[in-house]
Amino acid sequence: MPRLGTVRPLGVTRRVAFPLIFAGALAGALASCSADTRPDSACMPPEFSLSQGTAQRGEPVQISAPDADCDPRYGPQAQVEISITDAQGTEVIHTTEPMGDAGKFSYTFEVPQDMELGKAAISAFPHAVDWCDDTGVNNRIYGGLAIVRASCSIPVKTLAIIR
Repeated sequence: MPRLGTVRPLGVTRRVAFPLIFAGALAGALASCSADTRPDSACMPPEFSLSQGTAQRGEPVQISAPDADCDPRYGPQAQVEISITDAQGTEVIHTTEPMGDAGKFSYTFEVPQDMELGKAAISAFPHAVDWCDDTGVNNRIYGGLAIVRASCSIPVKTLAIIR
C-alpha cells in the first residue's frame, strides 16, 4: 500500500489521459458536425453557352446552360442573372430569369436594333448566390446572409454583332 504523498504511475496516467481523451472527443464531434453540413466536393455553376457566335440586329440568340454534374441546390425559386453589354460598354439587357435547382436555364433575346456593332459581352451566373470564394460552395444554403458580391471572375462569352 502506497504511503501518503506518493504518486502512483496509474494516477499520472489518468490525469494525462482524461484531458487527451476529452480533447479528442471534442475534436471528433466538431469535425463530424462540419462534415454533416458541407458538401464533399466543390460544385461550381454549370458553364453556359450561346446558340451562335455571331448575330445581326433583330436576330434571336439563345443563352443556355445544362444542369450541373453535382448538386448545387439553388432552390425552387432560383434565378440566373444575365447581362448583355455592347461593344461600347453600354449594358443593353440586364435581367433575371428562372433557373432550375441544378442550374439549368434557357433564355432567348432578340439583338436590339440600336445595339452597337462589334463584340458584345454576355454574362450569366446564379443570382444572389456568393461564388466569389471560388470554392464551389453555395454559401446561401449554408447560412450566408446578406452576401454582397465581392470582386471575382464572372463568366463571360463574346457575341459578335454584325450588319
